[in-house]
Amino acid sequence: MRALFRIRKNNAYELCRSVKWFLSIDVHFVRQIADGESETDAHFTSPGQTLVHSSDISEQMNLATSSLQGKIESFVGTGSGWRVEQIKQVSISFAIYDPMGVSSYIPLPDFIKKQEGCVKHTK
Repeated sequence: MRALFRIRKNNAYELCRSVKWFLSIDVHFVRQIADGESETDAHFTSPGQTLVHSSDISEQMNLATSSLQGKIESFVGTGSGWRVEQIKQVSISFAIYDPMGVSSYIPLPDFIKKQEGCVKHTK
């Protein structure tokens, strides 16, 4: 799973420098009831993260997997008797993130320009 994540993240990273992403997992749960077994499926997602530097991949992946593990443990740990039967799907969703560029030039509003009260200073 991590190898696929690194490849996909690196490819996206090369294209745009920054990526927003989250991890999701579909889990099949089973529990014993008086008449046999009860089954249910659940979908969990990690919080969205912004990857700016490739050196952050490992740390962000650890945070995402810890978050998912905590959500699954919370679901199972409520005393309901649910246990994980099968992990049906794990997926990574990501999108190119292109933050607005920073610039030092901010044009003056027209009403200030017309007053000619601002002078461009040159050395």
